[in-house]
Amino acid sequence: MKYLEQINPILPHYNRLQVISSIQTGYYDLQISNVSVANEGIYYCTNDTLKPFSDYYKLKMINASRIRYKYYPEGSTVFLKCLLDMEWFGPAHFNSFYEPPVIVMHENRSMWTVNRYTEGKSVSRTLPHHNRLKVIRRIQRGDYGFQISKASLMDEGLYFCEDSEMPAAPDYYILQLISGTTVSSMHDMIEEINEGKTKKLCCYLDSNPTLSSLKWLRGNKTVLVSQNYNETCYTIKGVTRFDQGNYTCVAENVVGSGSVTVVLKVKYKPLVSSKHALNEEKNEGETTKLCCNVDSNPPPTSTRWLNGIKVMMVTHNINQTCYTIKSVRPYDQGNYTCTAENIMGSG
Repeated sequence: MKYLEQINPILPHYNRLQVISSIQTGYYDLQISNVSVANEGIYYCTNDTLKPFSDYYKLKMINASRIRYKYYPEGSTVFLKCLLDMEWFGPAHFNSFYEPPVIVMHENRSMWTVNRYTEGKSVSRTLPHHNRLKVIRRIQRGDYGFQISKASLMDEGLYFCEDSEMPAAPDYYILQLISGTTVSSMHDMIEEINEGKTKKLCCYLDSNPTLSSLKWLRGNKTVLVSQNYNETCYTIKGVTRFDQGNYTCVAENVVGSGSVTVVLKVKYKPLVSSKHALNEEKNEGETTKLCCNVDSNPPPTSTRWLNGIKVMMVTHNINQTCYTIKSVRPYDQGNYTCTAENIMGSG
């Protein structure tokens, strides 16, 4: 059927056809909208001076439910089974059988370009990877298939066995090489942030096949489940000292899992505490020991015990400070205060 550059209006589906031309590239393409089984067949472009045909395609529609996904590790041997002794088609490469490439589509509009790989037991020697391909024919056992050795990324794509003279429905396979899941992060292994700020923790994913689960954990507790399988970020607003800990991004697919952990440390000013009563009484001559504990990050640069405004004791870079009064005298009574400071402030 001749379509011409202007679509022939007598065609029943002419309103779904369009010729797209590009002056820059010199290409003329035929676009078919809302493609269906009715559009199956051989398409070619030619003119009166161009012989033989310039471009030559076979359009084929398939039912998505007939496609089976096959996952193999890179470098392994792949075996695809066929119901009968038929010819094999695979991802498009130049071959020596002088047949048109096949454009394969299904109702979800996914599309593959394939061409014929075999003729009987022979694999086209013009295929760049022909020495890794083999036709399996065990006629007595009724065992027919196609073998790919040392599978690599160039082998990924659609495969099927078919014979135009046989009515049997072909078997369709989509081969995907599995590489597990790689999780990476731009963060340092230990991240520090000042209390009160906002922190965003992100991880980036590389997975084949597609992820089935992606989440952020704090310790063993899930804090975020993500549906974005390229990257995921967990945001903490108004960070407090209680937010510090280990945060792990965990991704899983059918092959396995991967993860990356970031240790979040929060810088905060000292929080001073003591187990003593607010009012303590001692008998004259007794010994008393006043202790305070400091919680801070970084550790306190200095900790002081004061009686009123008088400094009684100073320590540096320690979290517990004790001031001892031996043989208490009347002039030792007063208000004793423990203070601490670091680069974030004082408490």
